[in-house]
Amino acid sequence: MVINYIKLKEIENWYGSPDFRITFNNYNDLELRFRYWKQVNIEELREILGERFTVEEWEIEDDECGILYNYIIK
Repeated sequence: MVINYIKLKEIENWYGSPDFRITFNNYNDLELRFRYWKQVNIEELREILGERFTVEEWEIEDDECGILYNYIIK
């Protein structure tokens, strides 16, 4: 999977902040996490990334913080 720097800058501009994390999970999928696990508009994120990628929103329930969100890019 290749996402170039220009696409990441596009996500930063859309989000309005450089405060997002990019990691890889155990399956080598790209994960995006915004601020402290903030939910974002998944349809807009899909539009930015284009049809070449699929975007999945994952919810993680945390007893202390409530629902946390991250986004898997495949």
